[in-house]
Amino acid sequence: MKSQRRTPKDTEKLGIGNEELVRTFLDESANLSENCSNKVRSSISQIKNNKLNNNDIWLSVNESANLLGITKRAIQKKIKDGQFVTREVTGRGGKRYEIALSSLPVEAQARYWEVKIKDERLKIKDEKDSSLRCAPFRMTVSAKALARHDLLSAYAKYCAGFGRGKIKQAKETFLKLYNEKRYFDQVYNILGPVSYATIERWRKQWEAGGKIPDALEDRYKSPSQSSISAEQSAILISHILSPNKPPLKEAIRLAKEEMRLKGIAFAQSDITFYRYGRKWIAENLPIYTFTRYGGKKLNDELAPFVMRDYSKIEVGDIFVADGHVLNFEIINPFTGKTKRMQLIVFYDMKCGLPMGFEIMPTENTMAISGALRRSILLMGKLLGEDKGFIPRAVYIDNGRAFRGQYFTGVHDFEQTGLKGLYERLGIKTIIAKAYHGQSKTVERFFGAFGEFERRLTTYIGNNIENKPARLLRNEKAHVNAYKALTGGQAPELAAVYHYLYEWILEYAQRPHQDGYFKGYSPLQVFEESAKKLKALPDYESRLIDFEKLHFLMMEERRTTIQRNGIRFNNRFYWNEALYGRREAVVIKYDWMYPEKILVFEPTGEFICEATLPERVHPAAAILGTEADKALLRRQLEAQARLKKETAQVGEVLLNAGVGDKIKDERLKIKDERGKIKEDGQTVIGQLVAAAEKEKEAEPEEPIFVWEFERKAWEEERLKMKDERLKTKKKVI
Repeated sequence: MKSQRRTPKDTEKLGIGNEELVRTFLDESANLSENCSNKVRSSISQIKNNKLNNNDIWLSVNESANLLGITKRAIQKKIKDGQFVTREVTGRGGKRYEIALSSLPVEAQARYWEVKIKDERLKIKDEKDSSLRCAPFRMTVSAKALARHDLLSAYAKYCAGFGRGKIKQAKETFLKLYNEKRYFDQVYNILGPVSYATIERWRKQWEAGGKIPDALEDRYKSPSQSSISAEQSAILISHILSPNKPPLKEAIRLAKEEMRLKGIAFAQSDITFYRYGRKWIAENLPIYTFTRYGGKKLNDELAPFVMRDYSKIEVGDIFVADGHVLNFEIINPFTGKTKRMQLIVFYDMKCGLPMGFEIMPTENTMAISGALRRSILLMGKLLGEDKGFIPRAVYIDNGRAFRGQYFTGVHDFEQTGLKGLYERLGIKTIIAKAYHGQSKTVERFFGAFGEFERRLTTYIGNNIENKPARLLRNEKAHVNAYKALTGGQAPELAAVYHYLYEWILEYAQRPHQDGYFKGYSPLQVFEESAKKLKALPDYESRLIDFEKLHFLMMEERRTTIQRNGIRFNNRFYWNEALYGRREAVVIKYDWMYPEKILVFEPTGEFICEATLPERVHPAAAILGTEADKALLRRQLEAQARLKKETAQVGEVLLNAGVGDKIKDERLKIKDERGKIKEDGQTVIGQLVAAAEKEKEAEPEEPIFVWEFERKAWEEERLKMKDERLKTKKKVI
């Protein structure tokens, strides 16, 4: 088709005037090329005349090596031999040499100026291109459409300066420059080579669309114009959404087989069904996720969640509880066998620091309370107090994953009494609903906790593909090395508590890698927030004495007092308050402090704190040290004192003439299988009451708020009894 010359009026109307623009560009390019060529000739002439210009160009050793095509080492050797004109300069890294361009061979200088000319041309071209470009890319327009718009704008301006009969030649010249990447190289990287017919088609499409980038978008088939019928689509989607999770290609094969059985004709290829299936999944991802993977995956990965503003709370306001099955083995203190136990952690929502934890040898909901007790104690310690510090609220996951995995048989934490325990301390309990795992902030800690697990020799891996080599088949060398290292023994529970406590102190100083407090360690966040916390008006009221937290400790009910005290964890715990008692009691313990337990009546009254007695040397008097002899002497004295006190009370009763009655009553006790109940008093109590004709009336027991008040009252009552016995003995 023959091109027609546009009039100046038409050019102005189309917005592609200014014919001088391209001519100026070509003139400047020619002048630059001539100037650079003159510089090369001048430089060559100076070298031939052995003249060094005062304003010579200095090159680094690397640049000179690249121009000469030799190594840096070879350049340094030539400098040492004095083959180049050099100078010494000081910069970063010390002194270095620079080489004068004019002292290099002529070929190297020619290469330098060739590169220089090319760089200058590209610089001018980029400056001219910037004046021809349209507005920056918009997100609603594709990169291809914008590149075509830039190319056609320059194409139109270039051809506008040529008269009738020369326009086609100008177009071909422009395309030649473009396809050789001498013009618009960045656009070329997007579009690639363009033919004359293609650019003319684009031009017509562009002009018809108002010369905007949107007119140059690819016109693919509309998404709504699918060749898949509604009937075919329903069959295919039913197989895609199968809970058995078939791959898409397998779902297509099953769908085609069902279409054949139902007599539904189809001519589409597998790739057509595949593209349709992928498109449908992308547009209906929530439905696809729910039907194939369930509601939990939908909630965890697709459903939006509430963003928390942690600036509205302070440390100690909210503790979050969560569980984790340990990936290493510990010796079970009850059975003596190795076992993977469960870890319960209370995590401060503000600073991200684990405040307290409990490792459960058995499944017991009181483990949650034990972990909370430690959290309260550590919180007070970090605040510099000699008391615990009570949080405002605790968050406990009530989902099946937490209940079922850690507490067999617990169907709802709302019915376990935990809320009542915590409300005694004024703590609000948040028991979350199932399938809301994203609301827990403790998951980040469990990710880092894997480091601690891998430090222990009994680590067994966090999944079946990540097991240590000793647990794989036929790895005898690894098994032998493990046995030599550990002696085949796993760590004890008390040792793991202390290892974990030390690691948490280390973790507290690590900066957060992301999130709200990125760059700050949990300890730094805690310290800053603690300053604000101490200024709050209710700070003092949230402090609590240690003794008032006994009810949060873990408990073991089936325990009976024996001759040497209470047997627990294969060890005896003793306190003189247990002397002579054989009834059932309740003990409360803390695995982190195994040296002591608290003993309570079944009704909840505090009895004593029992500790582990020191064991004596089997032959302390002969083979033991002075310390062994002193320990033996103290224990023998305590034993003798208890016997003496018992004998004194017995003499009082015998002298009162009640010995025969006691013997008769003991026979009755034996016949009645040890049941000693008559009007709520023991037989010995009746005999003592008869012997004491003028016994003082016992003070009425007051109502107590805390156990430590009851304990003080009991001690005072015992003192009064001792004084009465001493007085009666003097009378007798």
